[in-house]
Amino acid sequence: MDSGICQTSTASPAEPGGLPFVLGQSVCQFQKMQWLFPIAVALHNSEQAVWMPGWASQHHICLPSAPPGAGKLRFALVVVTVAAFAVTHLSKRHGKQSFWTYILLGYVVAMLVNVFVPHVPATLLYRTYTPGVITAVFVNLPVMSLLAFVAVRENWVSGERVLVSAIVVPVAIGGTIQILFWMASFFDHRRGFTERATILLDSSRVSEADRAMPHGGPVAEVRQPRFCWSSLREHSMRHIPGFGIVPRNGM
Repeated sequence: MDSGICQTSTASPAEPGGLPFVLGQSVCQFQKMQWLFPIAVALHNSEQAVWMPGWASQHHICLPSAPPGAGKLRFALVVVTVAAFAVTHLSKRHGKQSFWTYILLGYVVAMLVNVFVPHVPATLLYRTYTPGVITAVFVNLPVMSLLAFVAVRENWVSGERVLVSAIVVPVAIGGTIQILFWMASFFDHRRGFTERATILLDSSRVSEADRAMPHGGPVAEVRQPRFCWSSLREHSMRHIPGFGIVPRNGM
């Protein structure tokens, strides 16, 4: 029994029940290739788990919403990664056109969308490294694109259910992540409070350090990014007439 992902093709690529993806002289089987999915997810989430907490603490003022604490973020990433392995196992076990295979496809689409929302735009917008962008571009983009192509080509998924899973599953994953953040806050409220207090304390120390400098120069470690949501809002309120004014009832 061949344990490789791709087998050497010695016959016509056409097979009953589907068309395998031909890469050079090899035939790639989705049943084995799908294990690349949870591996890619694990690599991507590991990059975020290591670098996101520190990055968020440095850029929290310029983010459009308050970032989750390190504990909440890592809890959600662990659950999402374990779910990727579980869904892949169930997809391989139940085979083509199964419910779990469509869940896997939707998960693949979610990871593809995640490359462009928000990793690549955020990196371009802030003009700096954003946690997750390296594995998003160099791992998730090629791996997820190949998996989606091979799944359709080999008839593991087909028809309208492809579109349904590609829409419903990513939305469900986004909602699940928010629920996981809430659960982490509920079970670890004290740690979350400590993290927020630490951020505020660090900010106050930076302000005191700025005032203590003889020439009022900026502190290099807290240099503000080129783009900041709060600065954009302040600029808009100053220069755009009526921006930020809530109309009265009846007007």
